[in-house]
Formats: sequence, C-alpha cells, structure tokens
Amino acid sequence: MRATATLTAFLVLLTSLPARADDARMEAMVAEKNAEMEVILNKEGQKLAAIRFLHRHISDDAQFKLTVNNPAMPTASADRTIEMDKESYINTFIQGTNYIDRYQFSIDTLDTKPLPGGAEAITEEILTERGVMLNPLNLNAPGRNFVSRTRCQTRHAVENGELISRGGECHTEVAFEEVI
Repeated sequence: MRATATLTAFLVLLTSLPARADDARMEAMVAEKNAEMEVILNKEGQKLAAIRFLHRHISDDAQFKLTVNNPAMPTASADRTIEMDKESYINTFIQGTNYIDRYQFSIDTLDTKPLPGGAEAITEEILTERGVMLNPLNLNAPGRNFVSRTRCQTRHAVENGELISRGGECHTEVAFEEVI
C-alpha cells in the first residue's frame, strides 16, 4: 500500500513538472515583454519603435476596456467605459505622449496566472505614467505635474514564440500635484 502511495505521489509530481516549466516560461516572457516596453516608451523620439513593438505584441483582434478617473475631465465622462481595438489602444500610447514633457513609464506585474495548456495567461499589472501634462490649446502655458496609474488584467497568448496581448480590462486613476 505504501509503495502505491509513493508511486502515485511520484507520478503526480512528474506530470506537474511540464506545467510548472510552462508557468515559469510564461512569467519570464511577461517580464521580458514588459521590460522591453518600459525601455522603448521611456526613450524620447522612439515613436516608430514603440509602434512596431506594440503592433508585434498585440493581436489584431484584441479588445480593451478602460475606465478613467481624471479630475481634469468633465464629471459626465467619469464613469464612462472606453472600448478600444488594437489601433485605438496603440494610439493612446503614441498620441497621448504628444502633450507630456518628462514622460516616464513603468510596469509592475503583480500576478501571472497561466491558463491550462501553458499557451495563455492572465496578468495583473500596474502601468505608471508620470510627467508634466501640457495644455494642448496653449503650449506656452505652464504644465501640470501628474501621475497616472492604470491597473489592468490582460490576457496573453504565445504565438510563434512571441507573447501577444489578446485584450484586457483596465482602470486608470490620474492625480495632479497641483489642486485643480
């Protein structure tokens, strides 16, 4: 009886090893993608590199849902959910930085939950953006220091050896150092 229990425990351990390897591989791919994204988005004048990176790492049929709490926005748009396809999502990174000086971007991955099969995962991440927001109607006016934190749950898949975002749900909180 003891030999059977030991053999069963060994077989359970043996069959879980590939899953653990897939989990570690997925976590490593998420970390690598996020580190590369941080470097690219923090370099001024690298919009083309950012566009190429984002196109490579987002599936063509990706859908994103975003809610935003920004004290500078009218209250009527505070509870609105914005739905974006791949192009719109990429444009938020590219166009959004046109009116920001001293832009800084970081990603903290809080959790990676590989899905059965090892080819997909759900991540929970916080994207932090800092800088000086300029007034697009008067670029000579002084800007306002801000910090934006976006918490996302993103679905990823591995396709042709690359980590691809399939979409996600995010909530952004924007805060200004100066009182509005």
